[in-house]
Amino acid sequence: MTWLGVIASFLVALASLDFIAGFVVFCLFMMTGLTWVRGIIPVVPMALAYQWVFGTTGYLFFLFSDRWPGGDTMGDVEAAVLLSSVGLLAFAVGISWVLVRLPVNHWASVERYSPQKLFWLTIGAFLVGWIFDIGISSQLGGLSQPVGKLLEARFVLVFMLISTVIAQRQGWSYLVTSLGVVIGPSLLTGFSRFKEPIFVVAAAIAAEWQPASRDTAQKRINKRIIVSIVIAALGIAALGLVWNGSIKAQWREYLWQNGIGGSQIEKLEVFADVVISAPSDFDVARAWEATAGRLSSGLNYFSHVVARVPQHIDHEGGALIGRAIYHVTTPRFLFPNKENLGGDSWLVRQYAGLNVAGNESGASIGLGYIAEFYIDFGVAGVIFAAFLYGLLAGGMAYFLAVFSPDVRVFGAVLTTLFVSSFMVYDASFTKALGGQLQFTIILLVLLVGLGSWLRRAAIRG
Repeated sequence: MTWLGVIASFLVALASLDFIAGFVVFCLFMMTGLTWVRGIIPVVPMALAYQWVFGTTGYLFFLFSDRWPGGDTMGDVEAAVLLSSVGLLAFAVGISWVLVRLPVNHWASVERYSPQKLFWLTIGAFLVGWIFDIGISSQLGGLSQPVGKLLEARFVLVFMLISTVIAQRQGWSYLVTSLGVVIGPSLLTGFSRFKEPIFVVAAAIAAEWQPASRDTAQKRINKRIIVSIVIAALGIAALGLVWNGSIKAQWREYLWQNGIGGSQIEKLEVFADVVISAPSDFDVARAWEATAGRLSSGLNYFSHVVARVPQHIDHEGGALIGRAIYHVTTPRFLFPNKENLGGDSWLVRQYAGLNVAGNESGASIGLGYIAEFYIDFGVAGVIFAAFLYGLLAGGMAYFLAVFSPDVRVFGAVLTTLFVSSFMVYDASFTKALGGQLQFTIILLVLLVGLGSWLRRAAIRG
């Protein structure tokens, strides 16, 4: 992976005539090689690569078009993109130190799980989730968030089904139907979730890749895997372009004008009309810029932070990290008077100097954990805090491995955790850390209470 990174970074630097572009590509290959552990679904390197896309797209767009997506003003974007890539690499070093030491010897052998049984378990879990969303969540008050996190764990079943079907190469109808169950309802809210399942399909396919194998049949499989991953990546990119370039604007405009309530059938009919009319309103250049703009806002805010801190605003010396630690170590059921966090836009306003939408309009715009590490301690903070954060994330994975009955279940819970909590580049560190620790505890409780039962219930026979 290192040599591939050297070659790729050299080619990118040569094509763009820009050293920074080559360096960030090298960081991508390095963190992928560090976190790709044989025998474990590669969700960690893919989640980091996903963050890397958000931390570099704006800069690469700027290199080839000489302007920022959407025409926004920039701060010190060169320093911001370098710090983003270095921070992600430091996180990768930290988490990889734990991943190679996971306690795998106690795992039972992987049985042949039944796609049919996993499918019906998935349907049952999502029915419970829909009942909660429609009729119960509004009545739970402060308990709605932890209960919602608990129901988020139903994606463990989806990801087990995906990895089982991919590994056994059968049960495809169950896989396709379950993806429809997962993706379909979210489209009616205006907030798509198509990328997460496709992301997991790609990760499950990549888990079957064995580049060191000399077996002829496995070599053929490796070639098909590479083609499949490329197709999945292009599929995500194409869906993103179509969604951002045509469908999303029209669909959300309808929801904002008519409200998100009302008949699901009516919304489904309107959504179908929007999808059908999308090709006539689709423009590739506009779609690409809209998608690049969606991916680049966090890096743009960070570039303004770097331009202002410490030149105009002093480093905080750990205040933001301390705020996050205080929040996660003072649970509300023990400290009922703890202040609500509210929105995150104040961070962008104060440290980036940009007047973005905030609480007054119901919006919350974050800076991201790497930017907050920089605000606290500068460049050294980005490197060392990100490394420690990676160690902490590795610790979460370690305890999930301890209580998982086999590698298939571990892969599903690890994927659920990282897809749910580690695929956001610009989230507030305080909220991200709290959510990650809370969800890890929920998954651990479920593994202790239901892990063995799930294994028995889903095995063929």
